[in-house]
Amino acid sequence: MPRSFPSDPRWITVKYRGKCGCCTRPIQPGERAWYWPASHSLDCDNGQCGRKSARDFAASVQDENYFRSQFPVSY
Repeated sequence: MPRSFPSDPRWITVKYRGKCGCCTRPIQPGERAWYWPASHSLDCDNGQCGRKSARDFAASVQDENYFRSQFPVSY
């Protein structure tokens, strides 16, 4: 099972008005957005913004999990 951390980005339903960090489009409460906890920024639910960020993050998690599986930890 993949590990997750508090600073991992994730999809949220926005509670307050914001602005997309990628295309600067306004994001209204109730809309879905990709949230980056480390920088407290949002990416809108657009193919070029939030969806691309989500795909890129999922790919990096998959790469990291594969890399870690090559070197088992022995205690």
